Amino acid sequence: MNYFKLILLLFSSLILVNSPRLLARSEEKETKGTSKEKLIFAIDVIRHGDRNPIIAIPAVAHDWPEGLGQLTALGMHQEYELGKKCRHDYVNKEKLLPSSYQKGTLYVRSTDIDRTLMSATCFLTGLYPPGSGPTIGHSLFSLAALPHRCQPIPIHTAPATQDPLLIPDIRKELDEYVFSTPEWRQKVSALKSHFSSWSRATGVPIKSEKEVGFLGDTLFILKLKHIAVPKELSEEDTQRIIAQEKKEFKTLFNHPAVGKAAGGPLLRDISCYLEAAANFNKNISPKSPVCREPHLKYVLYSAHDSTILGLMSALGVPLQNNPPYASDVKILLFEHADHSMFVRLLYNDKPIVLACCDSHGCCSLESFLRIAKAIPIKK
Repeated sequence: MNYFKLILLLFSSLILVNSPRLLARSEEKETKGTSKEKLIFAIDVIRHGDRNPIIAIPAVAHDWPEGLGQLTALGMHQEYELGKKCRHDYVNKEKLLPSSYQKGTLYVRSTDIDRTLMSATCFLTGLYPPGSGPTIGHSLFSLAALPHRCQPIPIHTAPATQDPLLIPDIRKELDEYVFSTPEWRQKVSALKSHFSSWSRATGVPIKSEKEVGFLGDTLFILKLKHIAVPKELSEEDTQRIIAQEKKEFKTLFNHPAVGKAAGGPLLRDISCYLEAAANFNKNISPKSPVCREPHLKYVLYSAHDSTILGLMSALGVPLQNNPPYASDVKILLFEHADHSMFVRLLYNDKPIVLACCDSHGCCSLESFLRIAKAIPIKK
């Protein structure tokens, strides 16, 4: 009788040990059998990670070891984690990208600024981490091409003064639709009475709202990192300067004409890639020379908060708050079982609901392309 109980106990233990594996296999089989849509192309537009301020405040003796405007260790980690998440989505879950980097599967474009170039590098380290890189030889004694089998991936860029895609020149539109308005002039006029006192308190020469913006950015970072602000600057003035910078910077992109000028070139580039991917999937040769390789599966743009603000405004859904560090706009192209295509849009994992989209941020490829192509090309 005791022997029978022992056999029964062992049999039950085997079932308990293996049941998670059996369940996982069952769920995997069910998922594969019921999947009705397939991810065939993806685009991420990311903001750089945490950075140091653009200007220092003379009244605050603080050392910024990485340098002004540079990516911090926290910013590096933020982008690495974002890349890891995309590896889970694109490599492990959707099988869009291979587990090891292959030329021609992805294209990376960054502004020619240290923090965005470094952010792209950190992101790509998460997407293709150490251990996924190539080896020299194929025997048991093969050597890693780089230490820890790191994988270098090309990052393309253009000089900041010649980058109409990610840093477009929108001075004309800002002058016409924002800076010349009575509302803007009234705001600037209300600020001018504080310029001299704020200059004395901080040591930053303030002659226009532009300097107020830089000062507000630095004060925001000081507060964020729990670093003391100038003693001569009241808490009320500190908060007012920070709020002014955050509110006004976002406001610049709210006007439709400014949004189209700022985000239109990028939106048209995105639409070009989507159209090329759809045509390639249907065995139709792409016509656009902008989309260099039609068999691409993924495009990454590493840029700035202004890039995301402009893109969202061009899409007709301007943001109500500035994009946080390491923000991410996803444009995903799916194919239905009936071979029709649809686009899903996400901003920091939340649906972007355009006029043509459902509540999940999904709209037909044709509808999305109409929005992009309706924006005139700036000459």
